[in-house]
Amino acid sequence: MDTFEGNASKDQEEEVDRLRAYFTRNWAYVTSPKQRGYEITNIGSIESSHRAYTYRMKKQGKAWTIKGAKAMLSLIEARKKDQLEEALENSLKQLIKAPELSEEATSTVTIKVRDFLKVTPPRPSQGTINGFIPLDALASSPIG
Repeated sequence: MDTFEGNASKDQEEEVDRLRAYFTRNWAYVTSPKQRGYEITNIGSIESSHRAYTYRMKKQGKAWTIKGAKAMLSLIEARKKDQLEEALENSLKQLIKAPELSEEATSTVTIKVRDFLKVTPPRPSQGTINGFIPLDALASSPIG
């Protein structure tokens, strides 16, 4: 409930309060999955392993396209299975479809980094503004 309450917008606060009141009134009647006949075991391992996914996908103001989210999840999964290097190689092979070049052709290739960097014009700035805020009180100095 704390997570819902923390993520609720102003419009949703009333709904969260209603849900909290519902649970408070009916908590004695809420049955667990085990009481309903479901056999659930080892859920703790799932609970503790979600951190790798949630930190990378949700924190720091992240926003994902569906394609990007699937790609990131597959990389996280590959890292957890110690298959990250293989997954990266496969991803790079799909991204880079360069023709096979002979050793002689690759030895004469010159790449200039500045050709790949996006050059942006400088933005105008005001610089530093000097000033002070006068106090309506006595001021002291090192001399006294």
